[in-house]
Amino acid sequence: AGRIILIGSAQSSIPHETWFDYEVFNFVREGNETEVLNRFAEVFRKAVDAAAKARQEKLVLSYAGDIRQIDIADILYLERQDRGLTVYYGESESFYFISTLAKMENQLQGRNFHRASKAFLICVDAVQQITGTEALLRNGVKIPVGRQYYPALKEAAMQGAASV
Repeated sequence: AGRIILIGSAQSSIPHETWFDYEVFNFVREGNETEVLNRFAEVFRKAVDAAAKARQEKLVLSYAGDIRQIDIADILYLERQDRGLTVYYGESESFYFISTLAKMENQLQGRNFHRASKAFLICVDAVQQITGTEALLRNGVKIPVGRQYYPALKEAAMQGAASV
C-alpha cells in the first residue's frame, strides 16, 4: 500500500475508488493560501514520519539459539527450504529459521511482499525485471515465478515502479 495526501476540493479529479489502494493521512481542503500550506506541511510531516517508521520495522527470527533482528526494508526474499525458511537480506546475508511461507506472508502483509511461487516470497521493491517465468532482483538473483502467481506479482511490480 502506498501513501497519498489528497489536496483539492470536493470536485477533486482523483477517483474515490482508488483511495483504498493508499494509506490516506488526511485531506488538505480549500482555505486561504496560508492555511492550506500550513495544513499541507503538517500532513506531509506525518507521512514522512510514517515512512521512516516503516523503514525501521524489524523482523525478529530465531533458530538453534541464534536470534536475528532484520530490518524488513532490507529483506529481498524468503525461500522455503526443508522444514523451514531462509530469509535473504542486505547485500548477501541469509538466515535459516523454522516457519512456513504462509505464516511469513501473513506477517509481511501490506509491506510489498508477494508470492512468486510455492517456495518463494519476494519483496517487490527488490524486483528489477519480471518475465512470465522469473523475477530478476536488484542483487542479480533470479527467482522462479509460478504461472498462478505471475499476474498479481507483475501488477504489484508495475505499481511499485509507477510510485517511484
